[in-house]
Amino acid sequence: MYWHVIRERCAVSFDYYPADCSDLSQAENEMGRFLKQYSLEDKTQAGKIMSAVGKALSSSAQQRLTLLSPLDRVHQEVKTFRQQAISDTTNTVKIMEQGRTEYRGALLWMKNVSEELDPDTYKQLEKFRCVQAQVIHIWIF
Repeated sequence: MYWHVIRERCAVSFDYYPADCSDLSQAENEMGRFLKQYSLEDKTQAGKIMSAVGKALSSSAQQRLTLLSPLDRVHQEVKTFRQQAISDTTNTVKIMEQGRTEYRGALLWMKNVSEELDPDTYKQLEKFRCVQAQVIHIWIF
């Protein structure tokens, strides 16, 4: 029940992550440039610290942007894997349902033959055993 909610929220978060990451990188880069620009005006120790922090922020923004391409690839691979898993599961369920239907049909066949069975008539007993053997052979092997 809760699995669907978690799955949907993760999908939405994963879809928004590249845009949010890009926005964060842009803001981080702007802050880095701002600090580097104002560090040129301040010749004190604070100016040196602003310059170092500005360079670090700009570098961090660039590294974050380089993550977007591999992240997009992972997103596509997860999407493909998910679609393939759904397709495989659907096929497995269809095969299982078909097998179940055939098995129930075989059991009904055995039931019909057994209802017509007269224990005194050897020929009918042989017919039932033949049907039973066919059903067992089909579903056990």
